[in-house]
Amino acid sequence: ERGRAACIEAAAAARALGDGVLTARAALTLGAELMLAQTDTQLVSLLKEALDALPPGPGGLRAQCLARLAAALQPAYRPSEPMEMARQAVAMARAVGGGDDVLRAVLSHAGSALADFAEPAERAALSEELARLSTAAGDRVQALRGQARLAFDYVEMGALDRAARAVDAYERLANDLRQPRHLWPERLMRAMLALGAGRFDEAARLRDEALARAGGSPDVVAMFTFASHSWGRALVTETPDDMMRAEDDLIRTERESAAQFGREEFGHNPADVWSLMRTALHARAGDREAARRSLAAVPPDSHFLVNDPPATICLAETVLLLDDKELGAVLFDRLRPLSGRIGTLGRTGMVCIGAVDGALALYAHVLGRGAEADSYFDRALVLEQKAGLSATLLHTRRWRERLRSQTATAVAPASAPPATAPGREPVFSLAREGEYWTVSAGEGLCRLKSTRGFEMLAELVSNPGREFHVLALMGTGGGGGGGDDGAPDGGDAGEVLDREAVDEYRARLAELNEEIAEAEAWSDSGRLGRARDEREALARELARGVGLGGRARRAGAAAERARTNVQRRIKGAIRKIGESLPALGAYLERAVRTGTFCSYDPLP
Repeated sequence: ERGRAACIEAAAAARALGDGVLTARAALTLGAELMLAQTDTQLVSLLKEALDALPPGPGGLRAQCLARLAAALQPAYRPSEPMEMARQAVAMARAVGGGDDVLRAVLSHAGSALADFAEPAERAALSEELARLSTAAGDRVQALRGQARLAFDYVEMGALDRAARAVDAYERLANDLRQPRHLWPERLMRAMLALGAGRFDEAARLRDEALARAGGSPDVVAMFTFASHSWGRALVTETPDDMMRAEDDLIRTERESAAQFGREEFGHNPADVWSLMRTALHARAGDREAARRSLAAVPPDSHFLVNDPPATICLAETVLLLDDKELGAVLFDRLRPLSGRIGTLGRTGMVCIGAVDGALALYAHVLGRGAEADSYFDRALVLEQKAGLSATLLHTRRWRERLRSQTATAVAPASAPPATAPGREPVFSLAREGEYWTVSAGEGLCRLKSTRGFEMLAELVSNPGREFHVLALMGTGGGGGGGDDGAPDGGDAGEVLDREAVDEYRARLAELNEEIAEAEAWSDSGRLGRARDEREALARELARGVGLGGRARRAGAAAERARTNVQRRIKGAIRKIGESLPALGAYLERAVRTGTFCSYDPLP
C-alpha cells in the first residue's frame, strides 16, 4: 500500500510538470504487480493518461504502457480487444529496439493479456522467450513468471511432460527466492499434473503441502485458487468427500472474499463465479433442480458465461442434465474455436479438466447432432490418451458409452416391447458379492465396485416405503421408521482437530517425507509402502480438520452435513447403475427420495 501511494504521488507530480515520460514510469511502477483476474480501475486510468502524455509515435515506453494496459483490462468482456493491443505492443517493442529489458517487460505484460484466451502455442512461444531473456538477465521473478505460464501452456497443448519440466524450472527459481507466495504454487501445479494422471492420493498430498507453504493467512487470490482447485478436484475424482470439501471451501471463500471481489465497471460479478461452480457440482451429483436454481442466478450476459473457457467447458453436463438446447447452442458455438485443446482452470484453479472436445460432444448430443458428437468424443479420447490424462479419459469413455446406450434405446424399433411399462416398478435386484455389487434388471446385468452409496441404496430398496433419517443411513444413529425418533441436529461441535493435534500431524508428515526419501534412496520397498500409507492417512485427517489458510474446520450441524453426504453417495450409486442399465437408473432417480429423510417408493 505504501508503494501504491508513492506511485500515485509521483504520477501527480509528473502531471503537474507535464512530463509524459515520468507519468509513464509512475504508471508502470504502479502496475509492476500483476493481479490475477482483477481489474484495477485506478491503474487503467493512469496508463491511459500516460499513453496520451507520451510523445507521439512508437517507442519503448509506449510499448510497455500499451502491453500493461492490455493486461490490466483482462479479463475483458471482449477479450479480443486487449489481446490485439498486446500483440501490437510486442510488435512495437521488436521494431523500436531499446534492448532486451524493454522486450522482457512487454512480453511479461502481453502474456497476461493473452493467457486463457490465445492459442496455447502462441502463448508458449512468448513464455519461452520471456523465460530465456529473463534468465540471461538474472531476473528471477520474470523467469519464474515465464515458467509458470509455460506449465499451463503445455498442459493445454497436451504436452504434460514439457509442463512438468517447466514446473521443475519454476521450483528451482522459487527455492532461490524463498518467498511463500512463490513457493506454494509449485506444489499445486504438481497436484494438477498428478490429478490428470489419476494419482489422486499424491495430488491430495501435494495440495496439503501447498496449503502449508501458503502459511496461516493466504491472500484472497490464494484462497480463491485453493477453493477453485478443490472444486476442480471434485469434478475429476467424483468422490463424495471431495464434493463436500469443495462445497465447504466455496462457501468459506465466497464469504471471506466478498469485500475484496466487488463488481467492477467492466461487468465482472464474482457472485456469478460461485453460482456457476455450484451449478457444475449439482449437475455432477445429478441434482437437476439444484443445478437449475444455481444456473438461473447467472444472467445470460455474464462475463463468465460469455467468454470464460473453463466455465463453458464445465457447464456441458448441466446443459445435458437440463436438456437446455437454447443455452447449449450458444455455448457450443463459443467453445468450438477451442477444439483440440486440453482444458484447465488456469492459474486461478490449477486443475486439468480434460479435452475441450469432450464438452463439445455433450453439447452436440443435446443439439441432436449425433454424428458430430461421436466425432468430438473420438477426438477427445485421442487427445486425452496421448496426453496421459487417465482420469478424464475414463470420464470421457463413460459419457460416450452412456449416451450411445441412450441413443440406441431411443431409436429401438417400435415393435420391440419395452422391458418395463413406463413408470412401473421393474424387476431388479442388488446383490453384494465381496467388493462388488451385482445389479440385474430384466436381461441386463452389471457388476459395480462397492461404495457406501450402494450400501445405502440397498438399505432403502430392501425397505420400500420406509423412511430413514440420514444419520441412520450414515450409521451415526437417528433411527428411521417414519422419523418418529429422528435424530436432532448436532449443532456446531467445535473444531474437528485442535491446534496441538494439527501441529503434531504436520510434524509427523515432515518426518514421513524424510523417511520416504530415505527409503526410496535405499530401495526399501516395504518401509516405503508403510511410510506412504501413513502419510496418506495423516494427510487425509489433516485435510479433514484444517481448511483454507490453515483455519481449523468446525464440525457442522450433524444432520445437515449427513444430508448432503447421503444425497451425493446415493445419487452417485444410481448414476453408476444408469451408465450400464439406463432404464433402471432412470427409474431409481424417480423412485428414490433423498433429503433429511430418505426412502424408496416404488412407482405405481
